[in-house]
Amino acid sequence: MKKIGLWMAALTAVTVGGVYATWNYAENNNIAKVIQEKSIALAPAHQKGESGSYSVVTSDDFGMWIESSGSMSPTATNKHNPVFVMSGKITIYFTASANASQQIRENGLTTKFDFSLNLGGSSAWTCDPNFEDDDDATNDTYQFVQSVVAHETTIYPVGTTGDNVVATWKRESAGVFSYVIDTNVTRTVNPDKTYVLDIPSDPSEGEAKYQDVITFENFTLDTYAKYEYFRDVALDGKMVVLSINDTTGQAEAQKA
Repeated sequence: MKKIGLWMAALTAVTVGGVYATWNYAENNNIAKVIQEKSIALAPAHQKGESGSYSVVTSDDFGMWIESSGSMSPTATNKHNPVFVMSGKITIYFTASANASQQIRENGLTTKFDFSLNLGGSSAWTCDPNFEDDDDATNDTYQFVQSVVAHETTIYPVGTTGDNVVATWKRESAGVFSYVIDTNVTRTVNPDKTYVLDIPSDPSEGEAKYQDVITFENFTLDTYAKYEYFRDVALDGKMVVLSINDTTGQAEAQKA
């Protein structure tokens, strides 16, 4: 199994549906419209063995963001509650090796992927219950993630029976196959550095996917000090992990 860490971006400003929505605070702080997001650390995944190797490519608008839930459906009570958003696409590639069987070279390898949280999962994603930087890590016991959805998916070889209803590889070229994890959410950066999230609202356009990888507990970052603490302390070192695993036992297991 190969695990790839996907850094979540810091809390950001966003424009949704033409209405500017962000983490705004009625305090005497000179807050810029946009807090610069962290880089997304996405390393290529290589699973080397007799069968071949995996690699991963993300779209330009791929990202994982923690937005104000008020940017999705603003009310007076939820505008400072966090919500997880994933945008763009992740493409998994499988390249068969010269030693792979003819069947694998022609149809691809049965593969599974899923999402998880690093550091041992949600039970390790804790912080100070008051969202204060009190330098007392022993009291950082508040578990701020309510649930995690892994979206475990099996990618089957080309030509698998029922391939119209199951996830299958797309044959790119001889011995090269791809599968797209598509959130159906796009993000565009405006000239003023704000963001536009295009989230489908019409069923004919499909539906947003993978937005429930993380659901947060019902807490409120109702002051800028709490916002800074959550961004800089609570989220420090936290990653969503994409794990890719062949199911045949023919590929060499590697540790991230």
